[in-house]
Formats: sequence, C-alpha cells, structure tokens
Amino acid sequence: MSNSDLAIISLKDFQFNDEICVFEPYTLYDNSRCTLVTEQQREYLVSASTRRVINRCCSTFGTSLEECTRLSKEVTGAANKLPISLGTMDTPTVLFPTLSPDRAYTSWVVLGKISRFSVGAATNATIFFNGDKSFESQISTSSLNSQIARSYVISQHYSSLNQRAIKNIDLANFTKIDRKAISKL
Repeated sequence: MSNSDLAIISLKDFQFNDEICVFEPYTLYDNSRCTLVTEQQREYLVSASTRRVINRCCSTFGTSLEECTRLSKEVTGAANKLPISLGTMDTPTVLFPTLSPDRAYTSWVVLGKISRFSVGAATNATIFFNGDKSFESQISTSSLNSQIARSYVISQHYSSLNQRAIKNIDLANFTKIDRKAISKL
C-alpha cells in the first residue's frame, strides 16, 4: 500500500475508539457512500455513510443517535445540530456535527481531540487536532463556536452527574431492613 492508499473496512468491522478525531463523508468511484475516519495516527475508510457510522458508534454503547440527540436537547435546550455524548459518565466522548445530522455531507468532530482552530472565510474553519492532523470544515465560525460551547455543556453535565452520584448516595438517609428479613432466590 502506498502512502496515498487508504484501507477500507466494512461497517461491521468498524470499532469506535478513543483515537478518533473526525468522521467525514465521501463517495467512492462507484458513487457509494463511505466515511473517512481520521484517528490521531492513521486514516481509513468505512464502507457506510457517516450517519450509519455514527449510529454504529452509538449502538456500541447501547444507545441510538436519536436517543443521544434527545438527551442533548434536554441538557442544552438547543433544538438542532446537537452534539452527542458516547461512553461512560467517567469518560464521555462528545462529538458534534458540522451541519444538520440529517444531511449526507455532515462531518462529526470529537471535541476532546481539538487543540485549536483557525478561521478562514466566513463559512469555513480549519480544526487542528492533538498531533499533526487537521480538518477543513465548511462550518461557519459562529456555528463552530456554538457547537464547541454546546459540547462543553454536555461534557460538564456528564461530569457533574458522576460527581453528584458519588455525593448523593448517603445510605444513612435510606430505609433500613434487617438482613435476616431477606432471602436469596
């Protein structure tokens, strides 16, 4: 394989991981949809639309894009282009769409991998990731700022849930029962 060759894998072989920076929609020579996955150290194609790949990421954690979006709407109060959170409360991964998730040409960016961004024209920005990877986005500067802000709100929400769960479990406040009153099934 030359330096310009990209490996292509099936959706069933794709695994979400903490090296992923961005998911970008592409088409192959036969006009079939695929997704360019950029990780910190490599890039490869998944032979499925970006929406299907994001759905696969969600299903890895036992949820769906619709459910993640519903929870994000509840947390942020926003109605469209909602970031989603995947993973556990301890280590959530927040992704945000560059456009409406319903559009075929929407990319998804992982918040925690962004090191900085630079503004080009009013309708594009270059997002730089930890390491030497970057992504040319068709997102406007104001929309990018909004997406990053919403993503931080979601990230903070899940972090606070974890802290509240630890603090709020005070067994002294619960009803007590003698262990002898229960029996194992």
